[in-house]
Parts: sequence; structure tokens; C-alpha cells
Amino acid sequence: MTLQLAKGSNTVISASGQDAIVVSLNWDVPRNYELDASAFMLNAAGKVLNDESMIFFNQPASQDDAVHYLAKKKQFTIALNKLNPVIEKIAFTLTIYEGVERNQQFKNLNQATIQVFKEKEELAAYELATQELNQETALIFAELYLNKGQWKFKAIGQGFNGGLEALCLHFGVSVSEEAAATVAPSVLEVVVPAAPAAPSKMISLEKKLQDKPVLLSLAKQAHVSLEKVNLTQHKARVAICLDISASMHNLYSSGKMQRLAEKVLALGCQFDDDGMIDVFLFGFRAHHAEEMSIENFPDFTHRLLAQYPLEGGTSYGKVMKEIRNFYFPLQISADKPIVTTAELPVYVMFVTDGNTTDPEDTRRQVKGSSYEPIFWQFMAIGKTYKSAKNKGFFAKVLASEFSFLEELDVLPNRYIDNANFFSVEDPEEVTNEELYDLLMAEYPQWLTLAKEKQMLK
Repeated sequence: MTLQLAKGSNTVISASGQDAIVVSLNWDVPRNYELDASAFMLNAAGKVLNDESMIFFNQPASQDDAVHYLAKKKQFTIALNKLNPVIEKIAFTLTIYEGVERNQQFKNLNQATIQVFKEKEELAAYELATQELNQETALIFAELYLNKGQWKFKAIGQGFNGGLEALCLHFGVSVSEEAAATVAPSVLEVVVPAAPAAPSKMISLEKKLQDKPVLLSLAKQAHVSLEKVNLTQHKARVAICLDISASMHNLYSSGKMQRLAEKVLALGCQFDDDGMIDVFLFGFRAHHAEEMSIENFPDFTHRLLAQYPLEGGTSYGKVMKEIRNFYFPLQISADKPIVTTAELPVYVMFVTDGNTTDPEDTRRQVKGSSYEPIFWQFMAIGKTYKSAKNKGFFAKVLASEFSFLEELDVLPNRYIDNANFFSVEDPEEVTNEELYDLLMAEYPQWLTLAKEKQMLK
């Protein structure tokens, strides 16, 4: 017979400590609510041992193989006899995905229940009293704990404001370098690697991309490059501007432009968690296409060319004006440039295989946009007379015949230096890591200048 627990009550689950336990969660939530379950493996002080001590959808098994999470079933399986001897408690938690950002709280849950099974027999259950909760976005639902050689199950129902980060802090996970420096050495704590500033952002992104392994892998590689320039928490709007002149045919038909666009999308996911980037196209004309997103990215460039066939001619200036008008429509002035201030900068990845037919207008657009928080990252694709195939990576990417783009990189009479340029003979001759490093070569310096000039709030 199942024991229905009230908040704060407990019951013995395993007297021997040798049993296999299943903890199952179930919930009914309002539309657009997403809940995540986690299990924190804790020592006697109630602290995690290391980053493998948190079991969740993206880390479904513990280091000692004792705890596993089956996300589709919302179940944790625990082999008590395999647990690290220093583990004396396992806390089962719920968090509302992006609860703070979406203004969603546990008080609005319709129902949530946690059950404990041993050999398919239900031993205990606890139904959350949602009416007792208010603005909380995280919750310790229940816990298994060791008491005098017996494992007991206790109903907790303790809510937290602040989502997953609040839970991490509660269990001793250091979410910043500053926090790690203040933890008393007598307390066993964990500093999660590669997460110097709140793990919630990366965990949020990994959740969005968990069923998109290609983008998730790219996003992690982009994250490494952003760490090098201290921009892991940076936010920006990201756009990709693609050449659709006829000479680009082979690059599109081979899939190379699709794969390059996916790499830029992954960078966009790091800078803006809406999971999409703006897309602009240029040949003889300029076009503002639909956004590329984590939902529509497969075969995106193929569909794009079906709607916007390749064109004769290459005009940079028209599309640059289109981009400026889209982000800052009221500030553009050819005669009297206006210093524009915005909440977020705009990062534009501009890809071409040829020089422009409107150099004067392009120069005007680059100079005019130097008063706006737009950064132009020019990437040229094509064979060069300075073949640097055997001269090393940086010699290769710097060698080019794209003299006009090189000129834009050092164009005089700008408010601030707002452009960078590199070229490659093939977009896939550089590794993903090398590409992301190149994309961040000058952007951090531009950000500093833009802030000094009060172009960013």
C-alpha cells in the first residue's frame, strides 16, 4: 500500500542500503511552461562533490554509475549499493525553464507528484501543495537521505526564487570566480569547469539544442573562443549577409554555404538566446530574407535560393544600407552622421567571393555605420595569387586578392574602426575553432571603443 506523505514527513525506503530504487516525477503545467528535473548528490554537509554530482537531461548518469535519469520517462534510477560512500543525500528538484524571463512561477502548476518504487512496488508518494507556493521558479521536491544505515524518503516542497542558479548556490555549486573565492575552505564545494559566470545560460542553450547535435557541438566550440575573449555572457544581435551572385553556385550546391551559415547560427545562439539570426542577401539587388533559426536551419540555404535565385552582379553598398535601415532606420544620414546609442550591438558576418561594383557607396556605408553600433566582419572566399597552402594557418587566411575589402578594414575617416577582414580559398579549410577565433579577432576591441564612445548602453 502506497504511503501518501505530507510535507516534512518521511518513511524508510531501504533498510539494507542495497536496493535499486526508482523515483518517478509527474506534472501538469499550464501551456508554454517547461519543467526540468534534476538530482543533486550530496555529502553530509549537503554539498555536491563535483560537477558530475548534478544529474539532469544533459548529464544523465553519475560518475559512479549509481544514478541515471531517463528524461522521457521523468524517472531517476538509483542503485544504492553503487553510491560513493560519501554520498548521504540525493535531492530531487524541479525548475521552470526560463521561468524568470517568462514570468512563470510554481504557484501556477496544476499538479506535481513524486513517487518512489522498489521492484515495481510503489512505496511512497508526495503531491506538491502548489497553493503554498508563490513566485518561486525552482523547487526541492523531495530527498533520499541516509539515517543510521537506512535510506529514507522525505517530502520537502521548498521553493526558491532565481531558478537553477539559486539551487546551484544552495547546494554549493560555485557559479562565478568571485563566489568561488569567498567559499570557506572548510566546506566541500565544487567549482564547475568552464562556467565562470552562472551555469544557467549554457544549460539553457544546451536544453534548446539537445536534439540538434550538430548545432550543440558548434555552439560549444564557439563558447571556447568566446571564453578566450571574455564574452561568454555577452549579448548581441547577429546577422549573416550572403553573396548570391552567380559565381557562388558551387559553394551553395556543395553545401559549404549551408554549413558556414550553421556555424554563424551557433555563434548567434551564444550571443542571443532567441535561437535565430537575421539573414540578408546580395547580388545585383539587396534582400532581407527570413530568419535562420534552430527550428528551420536544416537545408536552409537550399530553400533560400529557391526563393532568391542567384543573380548577376555584386553590390555591397545596397545591402549594407538595407542592414543599417533595418537596425537603425531613423539614424542614417549621408550628410550629417548621427552617433547612435543602442541596448545591443549588431554583429554582421558578411560573406562574398568577389569585389563590389559600387565601391564609393560601400565606402559611404562603412563610414556612416561607424557612428552606429554595427560591426562588419568581412569574409572573402576564393583562390588567391598568394597561395599560402603550405605556409601555415594565419598566412593562409591573410593572403588574398581582395584589395578592396582589405581597404575597408583600414578605411580612414571613420568614427571608430568598425570592420575586420580575412579571406580563405575554401570556407572549410579552417577548423571550426580557427574560424570562431577569427570571428572574434577584432570584435572585442570594437566593443570597447563603442562603449567608450557611448554607442552602447
